[in-house]
Amino acid sequence: GDGVDVCRCGRIEIFKFEPEEVLNYELGYKAKLLDGKLNLLVAAFFTEFTNKQVSQFRTVGFVEDPPGTIVQPPQEIGTLVTSNAGEAEIKGLEVEWNWIPWENGRVTGGIGLLDAKFLSWPGYAGEAYFCDERADAGPEFECVPQDDGTGTVDIEGNELPYSTPMTFTLAYHHDFFLDNGALLRPYAKFHWEDEMHFTEGNFDAIPSLSDKRDSFGILDMTLRYEAPENKWAVEAFVYNATDERIQTYWVDSNQPGAPLFTWNAPRTWGVRASYNLH
Repeated sequence: GDGVDVCRCGRIEIFKFEPEEVLNYELGYKAKLLDGKLNLLVAAFFTEFTNKQVSQFRTVGFVEDPPGTIVQPPQEIGTLVTSNAGEAEIKGLEVEWNWIPWENGRVTGGIGLLDAKFLSWPGYAGEAYFCDERADAGPEFECVPQDDGTGTVDIEGNELPYSTPMTFTLAYHHDFFLDNGALLRPYAKFHWEDEMHFTEGNFDAIPSLSDKRDSFGILDMTLRYEAPENKWAVEAFVYNATDERIQTYWVDSNQPGAPLFTWNAPRTWGVRASYNLH
């Protein structure tokens, strides 16, 4: 279990959770096609979770000083607590390819489809994010309450956090062999991801409090020059060429106002070089 000081006075409370059970079925296909110019990988899978372990931000106590006396005004103590979410299932399909369409050119990439949902969550403790602000906005926006003992909650059918329904990657590089024996290789890769949610609540009805990350696409490019016999090389690069800004992680917080996120790196460019001593 998770051990937490629930008073900042040395009183540790253990939040217990059960082992997670996973049953996975997978069917794969692998082939060389087009006279060996195309390598194709396909995998379909189905995963069942029982007692799925999830982490939720929870208020677990209040600051006490001295022990037994709550500091006024009350100061909540919040932390991530692991619990079991009953049942969940994940269905998916992944396709990857590596193709040589013409001499010295190569296309790689893949596509992924994912359907990941909670089936049940008996004992759900209730949503914990911006519940006051959502209640002020109207009853239709209120947080999903804790399980009332029936074992049925509105979380059922929601997407698992960080489960992206679709991803797509496409990359291409071409080798130009120069007369002096050197190599010039331009490379470009585009990666796209569908929208997804950061929490089990899947709340996006109020944009300023939304836990949804919108879909995005990232373009990376490089241009590499290798001297004859690969004695040395120099490469120019630009990552996130269109300077897309994307939330990468929900920073769990019980602070009022708006969600906190970590973000991806902005457009990054530069030049790097290497020298072969052998």
